[in-house]
Amino acid sequence: MRSLLSTFETPPWLKRLPQPLIVGGVISGLAVYSFAIGVMFGSNRMLLGLALLALPFGLIVLTLLLYRFEWFVLILPLTALAMRPVALPAGNNSHLPISMLLTLALCGIWVLAMITRRTWQLTPSPLNKPLLALTGCFIFSTIWGAIWADPILDWWIMGNFRLAQFASLLSFLGLLATPLLVGRFIRFEWQIKAYLAMFIICGSLMTAAQTFSIDHIMLNDAGLWGLWFAIPLAGVTYLQPRLRWRWR
Repeated sequence: MRSLLSTFETPPWLKRLPQPLIVGGVISGLAVYSFAIGVMFGSNRMLLGLALLALPFGLIVLTLLLYRFEWFVLILPLTALAMRPVALPAGNNSHLPISMLLTLALCGIWVLAMITRRTWQLTPSPLNKPLLALTGCFIFSTIWGAIWADPILDWWIMGNFRLAQFASLLSFLGLLATPLLVGRFIRFEWQIKAYLAMFIICGSLMTAAQTFSIDHIMLNDAGLWGLWFAIPLAGVTYLQPRLRWRWR
């Protein structure tokens, strides 16, 4: 598969700059960056300091994401099934799971690549039009609700309701974009088998944990985990008529 990084070209103005100027700019940027980290920790702003300190690691992950985009699409089910502790605090005792953040990042990079290349990269499927239409409806309804809100609503009392609306929109867009993303980048038989194995293995472990009341922190055996487990098993049973009865 082609790397998405090949989609983005070096701007012409950057190529025309003298190399000493580029090197000087990089060194100056690193000096300012180091000074900012020192100021944050020196003024006891630990959270901002840690955020700045984590910035290079984020850039490394982003670079790896662009180089091996399909790898991250491949492990997407694993992040939803078996990475429960990896989440970002969102306030009010709520968390953003790594699976949602990864899905939004993958979809954002994919859309940006399509816009940059001016190409349509959807795999032909009867699901494309309904999913895209529903996506448009969600976006339109969110904008409509923000502009033409009921006048009896007191936004000062509602607090961060608009932020919650926007976050809900992102979650719905991520859910709708996931089938399109998987259909585009999961194309080989071994990838489909890997997806199926993740659901079956993690589902079996979740079933054992629920049956025997095993305490754990990794598996995400809450919500619709039973459905995640039952549907792949039913699909294997229906689509593999030669499967032996003991496995059924």
